[in-house]
This record gives sequence, C-alpha cells and structure tokens, in this order.
Amino acid sequence: MPRNSLALIALLFASPAGAKGVEAFPRADELFAHPLAAPRQFQLGASGYELNGRARSDLSLGHSRGLLRGRAGDQLWLWQWDARALALSRWSRRDVEAADFVVELPVSLRRGDISFLAAPFHETSRRAGAGRRATASGLRTLAAVEPWPWLRAYGGASFLFDTAPSPKRWGLQAGLELISGDMRWTKSFPVRLYAAEDVQMPERTGFNPNARFAAGVKLGALRVQAGYYSGHSYYGRFQADREHFADLSVILEP
Repeated sequence: MPRNSLALIALLFASPAGAKGVEAFPRADELFAHPLAAPRQFQLGASGYELNGRARSDLSLGHSRGLLRGRAGDQLWLWQWDARALALSRWSRRDVEAADFVVELPVSLRRGDISFLAAPFHETSRRAGAGRRATASGLRTLAAVEPWPWLRAYGGASFLFDTAPSPKRWGLQAGLELISGDMRWTKSFPVRLYAAEDVQMPERTGFNPNARFAAGVKLGALRVQAGYYSGHSYYGRFQADREHFADLSVILEP
C-alpha cells in the first residue's frame, strides 16, 4: 500500500483510538451494514450462474472484525472502526478464472437513522494463468438514511489513490434496500424477506452503470437469494467485459 494511503489511514484513526469510553472488539458492521446487493460480500458465500453458455460459480471467503467503538459529539454520535478482508474467486468447473483480494479498514458513524462510512481499501486482481495482477488503493465513502425500519437508501463516491493499469480514479455508488420485520416462522431464529439493488458507476468504464438486483430471505445468519447482474464485470481481470446473468446465492453472515 502506498505511503499516502497509509498516511490517510493514520489520520482517520488517530482521534478515535485516543477517545475515552472506547469499547474494544465490538460486533462488526452494526453501525453501517454492508449493502445487501453489492457483488462483493464480506461473508462466506457461494453463487452459481450461467455466463456465455458455461456454468460459473463465485466463492466468497470474507470476514469483518470490529476493532474499536465509542461515542462523540456530546455522546450523540456512535463511531466504529472495523477491519475487513475478502477473497473472491470465479470458477468454471474446476478451473479458477479470476481471483480478487480486498482489504478494508472502514470507519463508520451513526446518529439515529443517519449513518456514514469511510473505508480506505486495497485490492489485488489475479490474472489466472498469466501470473500477472492489477492493483488499486483508494477510499470509498457512503452515506445512508433509514427513515423507517424497512427502508434504507445510500449513496456515495470512491477515489483511487493509485491504480494499474487504468489511470481513471473516480466512482459513484447508490442503492436501495427493503427488508421486512421479524416474521418468527420458527421459535429459534427470526426470518426476514428483503429486496435490494446496488448500482456502481466507475470512471474506468465511462461511468456506465453496473447494477445488481437481489431478493431473498434471511434465516438468522443465513441468507438465500436470487439476483441479476448487468454491467461491466466486478472482477479486475474482466473489468472491460460486459456481463449479464441471473444467479442463486447462499451467504453465511458472521
């Protein structure tokens, strides 16, 4: 990771780490939950789909860890610092076509139904069979509002500090999520239904939208969902390719 990225991370986290009343190792992703329809999920998951006439599958091995949590602004704002890591790979039968690795150190803020996220990140895209890789480091920011328990809307932008091979740095993101209350079909864990859409518009593809729709059911920590993706590939190796496919996913949240 370049020096300017490390300097920004130090600036973001210097003040929270020295605050009073700090809780160590809280539950991750509580103040700003990861978008439900985002293609890259920081959980354990698998999805299957057909692309260009061949069966493919995505395997996601990710984890989020809460590091610090505290209060600021006369105790009205909650802040939290998390760490995330993700390995996402695309398989065609037994062959790995691509593999992306992402590390994030997000800081989130929340007050009532308003929340914010600033996430420095570094990602590496492996090019299977060629021994080459593409890398990028940057900052992703999002703001979200939840006026009712069943609705969340979010939007923001990202900026790449350094990137190879493309010099284009900006990106936009927006999304909408609808989620039901606990249905309690069973006594052991809650059941919820949800529908969500995530739209990302990177400058490197001319700000053309990459959209993913997902609808499914949450059974405690387990999510089963059907989705549809349309846009440029979310794998670094194939980012110049346009892809359209419907998928079925199983995701285990931490």
